[in-house]
Amino acid sequence: MKKLPDKYRYRYREEWSRWESIEKNWELIGQKGGLHLHVSDYGTAPDRRMSEQFYAGLEVHYRAPPPGTDRAPDHNHCWLLEAPCWHDGSSMYPREKYVPMLEAGKSNEEIFASLARDADRYFEEKKDE
Repeated sequence: MKKLPDKYRYRYREEWSRWESIEKNWELIGQKGGLHLHVSDYGTAPDRRMSEQFYAGLEVHYRAPPPGTDRAPDHNHCWLLEAPCWHDGSSMYPREKYVPMLEAGKSNEEIFASLARDADRYFEEKKDE
């Protein structure tokens, strides 16, 4: 596998949650913002509410307002960026993209490589056409 881009910092951590699952967290931070992928892994006892092993969410933290946004930051002190941030998130996208990666046994490095491609897309500068 090729090396992860140096323009981002990467951190993986996991911990037990109060819902009897393992919380897996992939954090990627760059100059323009960061991504936080979090997955609840219920192992062999799927979440009774979802009847699935994994529940996932992807949060996007922007250092500057995203295009078309003219509001104040969503957080004056973002826990991920340690600065003000504008925040957006999804559960459907990571369910379709990242849960299958986990089910296939992909490594943390492969997940970070995919997150880096997502970050490039979220934080790229749009050029006027």
